[in-house]
Amino acid sequence: MKEKTLGILGGMGPLASTGFLKTIYEQNLGSGPEQSYPDVILHSISSVPDRSASFAGNREDELFERLYKNVKTLNDTNVSKIVICCITSHYYLPRLPPEISAKIISLIDVIIGSLMATKRPALLLATSGTYQKELFFTPAHRKAKEYILIPDDTDKARIHKIIYDKLKPGKNTASVYPEIKELLRKYGTDTFIAGCTEFHNLVAYLLSQGINDISFIDPLLIIAKNLKAIMGDNFKQS
Repeated sequence: MKEKTLGILGGMGPLASTGFLKTIYEQNLGSGPEQSYPDVILHSISSVPDRSASFAGNREDELFERLYKNVKTLNDTNVSKIVICCITSHYYLPRLPPEISAKIISLIDVIIGSLMATKRPALLLATSGTYQKELFFTPAHRKAKEYILIPDDTDKARIHKIIYDKLKPGKNTASVYPEIKELLRKYGTDTFIAGCTEFHNLVAYLLSQGINDISFIDPLLIIAKNLKAIMGDNFKQS
């Protein structure tokens, strides 16, 4: 494993990607010295334009150029696998050159794989851009459609506001829990899909507090827990 390095394209937002890095080490410390821990390169570029706003403002090509430049820089460090720590930006994965796309671990595929393993309905919590582009309903993911609960337009706006007002700036994470619990109750499930990486920090809060009355599918946590298999190419995303 030490011969391979994981690359993280972060900064979208910064707390999500740094939280992911922290989780990787928490899940892979083991009993050996620090020299045995995973090698990770975090390329955190927070100046990337807002993804949802770029979609709404018809600036998709401009956003792609920025993302491509940053992921290419990360790839040039000879990382073996890449996690783009923003699910909305996964819209651009088909446009990336094969030598880069082959290394990328699709967070959407990780979520779909977990969803198909449990086959239990889960509420998709995401940004307005992810909802708009229907990133979880591509032909490749059609098999999971019956298990993905989509909130109504009012609740989509509410979830987007939670992401931007509380999770991105790292404010009042504890207050997000009752709001999400209320939404889950409304849609008749106890499970949410972290369809935005900002929800990774809510997951970290739930775990730290021992809160287990709601469940989650968090691709960043799944990757952190399975990093050895992923880096060894023994992990199936879906």
